[in-house]
Amino acid sequence: FVVTKEVAHGRTYSELRELTSKARREEIARMLGGQSKSALEHAATLLKQS
Repeated sequence: FVVTKEVAHGRTYSELRELTSKARREEIARMLGGQSKSALEHAATLLKQS
């Protein structure tokens, strides 16, 4: 899952959405520093180890 927040019209809205396997890997890579090939490979390794 990923949680996002957005402010619109003076209110804060939160959204929770389930990620596909590919999106999960991409989100982990983003948290590791970007979507470079290296980050994506590292994210895939982390997912395999979990």
